[in-house]
Amino acid sequence: MGSFINPAMLWFGLAGAVPIIIHILNRQRYRRVPWAAMEFLLRALKKNKKRLLLEDLIILALRVALLVLLAGALAQPLWNRPALAALTSSDTYYVLVLDHSYSMGYERPGRRTPFEQAKALATQVLGQVEIAQGDKLSLVLLSDAPTALMAEPSIQTDLARKRIAELTLSDRGTSMERTVPLVADLVEKSTQVRKRVIFFTDLQRGAWNVEESERTALKDGLERISSTPGASVFIMDVGTGERRNLAIERLSSTSKVIGVDKPVTFAVQVRNFGDEEAGVAVTLFVDNARQETSQGFSVPGRNVAVTTFSVQFHEAGPHVVTAEIDADPLTPDNKRSLAVEAHASLKVLLANGEPSAETYQDEAIYLRLALNPFQDDLGRDSIFVVDTVSPVSFPETPIKKYDLVILANLEMVYEEKVAELEQYVKSGGGLMIWLGDKVSQSGYNELLWKGGEGLLPCELGEIAGDRSHQQLVRLDKPELGHAALSFFADLLARPLLPKLSAYEYYRMTADESRPEVKVLARFSDPAGSPALVERRFGRGKVILVATSADYEWTDMLKEPGYLILVDQLAQYLASQPQAYKNVLVGEPIEYFLRIEEYAKLFHLVTPHQGITSLAPAKVGERGFFLSYRNTEDSGAYVMERPSEENGKTELLTYFTVNVDPQEGDVARVSEEELRQRFPGFKFAIQSDQGRPGETVDIRPQAGRLWRFLAYAACAAAVAEMLLAAYFGRRK
Repeated sequence: MGSFINPAMLWFGLAGAVPIIIHILNRQRYRRVPWAAMEFLLRALKKNKKRLLLEDLIILALRVALLVLLAGALAQPLWNRPALAALTSSDTYYVLVLDHSYSMGYERPGRRTPFEQAKALATQVLGQVEIAQGDKLSLVLLSDAPTALMAEPSIQTDLARKRIAELTLSDRGTSMERTVPLVADLVEKSTQVRKRVIFFTDLQRGAWNVEESERTALKDGLERISSTPGASVFIMDVGTGERRNLAIERLSSTSKVIGVDKPVTFAVQVRNFGDEEAGVAVTLFVDNARQETSQGFSVPGRNVAVTTFSVQFHEAGPHVVTAEIDADPLTPDNKRSLAVEAHASLKVLLANGEPSAETYQDEAIYLRLALNPFQDDLGRDSIFVVDTVSPVSFPETPIKKYDLVILANLEMVYEEKVAELEQYVKSGGGLMIWLGDKVSQSGYNELLWKGGEGLLPCELGEIAGDRSHQQLVRLDKPELGHAALSFFADLLARPLLPKLSAYEYYRMTADESRPEVKVLARFSDPAGSPALVERRFGRGKVILVATSADYEWTDMLKEPGYLILVDQLAQYLASQPQAYKNVLVGEPIEYFLRIEEYAKLFHLVTPHQGITSLAPAKVGERGFFLSYRNTEDSGAYVMERPSEENGKTELLTYFTVNVDPQEGDVARVSEEELRQRFPGFKFAIQSDQGRPGETVDIRPQAGRLWRFLAYAACAAAVAEMLLAAYFGRRK
């Protein structure tokens, strides 16, 4: 196979010629001078000439060998010939990279799972590590949160065996683009001459087919490993040739707000990652109680299908809804949960900027009627309970207990109240702002717009429209795919929005390049002025309406669509975002506390009944939140508040942690695809499909001779000294 040496160090081998040159030069330094007394000595020397010449040659040979061997040791030659490998030291750095994403748990009748096979093969590799010959090792877990269990090069093979034996399958996904740079760093830092990187993985296609933005990091990491001197990469393919798998990809509620004793529809989306159509039964559970099973549900190959369930919640408070399908070879993605909140009512604070005894002139009367037309009726059907306050009372009214705050033509919001509103919205609250003739344009821009950093989604311009109220502009270009207006996407409701019109409105310019800003509808004026604009602020939402809520600027109150629009906007804003209560494995759980929920300590019960104590962290001047980041297990997490009086715990809310459904796609990437996609990545694949008795041999055939050359140089030096002394005494 050839050899490798350090060429620069070979020049030192020329030092072996120095003793020979000195010997030749010394021979030419003498002149022959006849001397009678020397004749006797010359005759005596001739008798021992051959012996002396032999002794000199031996000393010369040892001195030459000493210098040549020393130069060879410094050059550190690396031999690949198997015949010489047995004579060399190993000095190899092994990096074992084990994939423990949940796709590695694919079950195969009569055979090990890919994860079990990976552990067995990794243990075999440990048997090839020669610690006495200078070998070292590291152990890395491959997932979307890669972990170096043994980061520093170690000689503790027993510890590595123990760590591998204790490994369990995780609920995480796979991420080569995060793992490979970590491995590259370990390889580059190693001082061993040879490096062996071994990936034990199922070669899942999705793990290698990453987005363009992430492919650069993956490509660079692979090339860094391949270009490191002495590095070799092995991929132990422990995957299956099958791709049959069904997964619950999504579980969602079609209602913005879930009310007590009101029907709620839940949609379950199932994806078939296999090639053939598959039938499956879907079962829905509410708080672990079985509700209904959808039979005869079929999902086409490489496609999705959706089934729905209707549920009623009879108790207000937090609940967990879970959908589950029949067992298949990959179980973690067969279940998905959703934490929801059922409300007996939603509290709305309505700040009336223009109160009046005359109904026609009161700014808030139509908003209140749209939200709850039967406020005093105990049999009312509306979920909203509205508290109306005047501009004088609003600054002194606490807002944390409300689910929604509405500002209707309010002239000014003072600085202290603005800070309270900002904290309220950041924590998940909803804010609806209707403009009008009382609004202070400069005050809103200064305190609520703040150059784009405040609550307003856009800056207020001049008042536009027809002040004579002869010409109307209608609501135009609605975003019917947005959750706030999705009700109007129905064919029967769609004609209602264009009938909503206004005479006057504030001209606004929305910067939709900002991801948190969205124009939901425009007016039909030539400029297409924004009519409804949303801004996401922290965990909450703000919707700004460019016109007034009463007859002063608009004519829309005459239309049924006005009542529906106000109701839908209110439901959207009052609904707490489900995303922060329903996260993927590895994402943090965070919960902003309301003032009435505060306590010094909280308990979080994990899916495996582990209990963690959490203390609130302060954010801003008035807010507190709880945070938990160790979400490694999928399932329901229960947040409890211990009672200081009787020691009992009170249920505060639920969270759910779900697996990433894309990890359920077990389609595999081929060797040819890898070489085409990453041409600078040099690797060898050894396939293993979980068959018993399979072995893996990645022992390096190369070795280093420098130690033996150094030992020989030392031996030559000692021999030269001893023989020189011995020959000197004989002379």
